[in-house]
Amino acid sequence: PVAVPNYDQMGSLAYYGLVAVQKLGVFSVPAFLFIMGMFLSYAERGSKTHLNWTMVRRRILNLLPPYLIWTVVYFAVDFAIGNRHNPVDYALSIVTVSRSVFFYIPLIIVYYLISPLLVPAAKKRPKLILAIGGGILLLGIVSGYVHLYARMNGIRDTFLTSPLSYFLERQVFEFFFYYVFGFIAGLNKDKLKELVNRYRWVLLSVTIIAYVAAVGEAEWVYQSAEIMWRSRTLTLPSAIFSISFILTFLAFENIKFPSFLYKLGTSTLGIYLIHKTVLLVMPKIIYHLLPFVLGIQIVYMPILIISGVGIPLLIMMATRKLPFRKHYRLLFG
Repeated sequence: PVAVPNYDQMGSLAYYGLVAVQKLGVFSVPAFLFIMGMFLSYAERGSKTHLNWTMVRRRILNLLPPYLIWTVVYFAVDFAIGNRHNPVDYALSIVTVSRSVFFYIPLIIVYYLISPLLVPAAKKRPKLILAIGGGILLLGIVSGYVHLYARMNGIRDTFLTSPLSYFLERQVFEFFFYYVFGFIAGLNKDKLKELVNRYRWVLLSVTIIAYVAAVGEAEWVYQSAEIMWRSRTLTLPSAIFSISFILTFLAFENIKFPSFLYKLGTSTLGIYLIHKTVLLVMPKIIYHLLPFVLGIQIVYMPILIISGVGIPLLIMMATRKLPFRKHYRLLFG
């Protein structure tokens, strides 16, 4: 038996490996929203029917059934393993972005709802809308550092509880820049392509430097004040890393990836909606069947990664072969 929390692996290779992997994923939501904005721009340019409330309603209705189904599944499994919450918490976890188990879905819905107003403005005044998005992102980053400074120095900061600070650090505002950036980039894809190709190696260098800085910053914050900063995207190096990673990916678009990754990309929504339930259960299964693995990160982490991706894929594949395969889209989008 060991005391909890246990810090035996602090400073080990496994520890820093976990820190590096955790920070590596901060680009994922910004990248998804950038891609979503780009696809929206393609739809705008390629059709005579511009984005309207009917199209928005259709897209939202496509997202809601799988979101609600797998949220209820997650709650049921969470309840079964002994975690109890009051009805208000469950309701807020469904209808709000910040408390949702799968926050990305209500976040997309919010952006869809504002798109009929945002898209025309972004087409007419792209620089202004991009500047507003960048300004909101920067203010959110500054707000986070103000909080951090106050907490690390024991300062009672009234800004911490102000409505402005609260809203600046909500996901709706945190990721807004990447959505409008994607849309405007899609409208100007030829110019963007020429620009990123010209500076591809600079972008790659910035991505690497920003990633190292993001990892170093997160670890310094944790070591100095025991504040978790690793999965946070609303920091300066994390934002630079996310933006430069997206642009670097576009700059090296001719690089061919293994074909299974492209197939995996078409299943991302289903994986996203199922993987948290899988990861809720797998540690308990490993604890009871292979407890020694919990202390061997180089074995434990691959098990979680493979099961977190593999089990959702197996469920999706099995569904395609079952009699209710006609409901596949209802379950997985």
